[in-house]
Amino acid sequence: MQAELLNWMSAFSQDAVARLDYVLSDVLTLPDKTGKMIKIWTPAFHCDDAQDFMDRFVDFHEEVMAKEPIDILAIPTFLPEVLEPDYDKLWIEKRMRKIIDAAARYHVAIEINSRDRLPQPRVPGDGQGVRRRFSFGSNAPRGRCDRGHRLRHRYRKLGLKPDRFFTPGPAGRKPIQVRTLA
Repeated sequence: MQAELLNWMSAFSQDAVARLDYVLSDVLTLPDKTGKMIKIWTPAFHCDDAQDFMDRFVDFHEEVMAKEPIDILAIPTFLPEVLEPDYDKLWIEKRMRKIIDAAARYHVAIEINSRDRLPQPRVPGDGQGVRRRFSFGSNAPRGRCDRGHRLRHRYRKLGLKPDRFFTPGPAGRKPIQVRTLA
């Protein structure tokens, strides 16, 4: 299931969510400084202060993982179209590290988006023995996803081994069953 916004759990029972193979969520709709939800994937999105936006965006990644019983964080290093030219300047290692550390802390797999090819291959290494988990896919239906040889090339470029990929938790061990949510 793809979960939307921070209140999606109110629509489902804990038992219903526990029966799913996985729950995926993204951070493409987030609160602005006033708390109003903004859709950053739309061409209408604008940004007056890219650094401030990025700091709030990275914090929101962590908030989603802390507050939602999810298995996979989709398209984690997406940038709105207006900020894409500055991708390498905005997605600095410190910001990526904060997301990676939160994913490890909350046992959330990071999606390697096969349509947008995110995150970029320069995602920082494990450091201090942290075991990251990944999944391939795309939470966006437009366009087509990479298949076969392109996916193999991506995971080889990232240096991933098969044990680093997400597998659904067994009954009784789903995030909604084992996590104390913030």
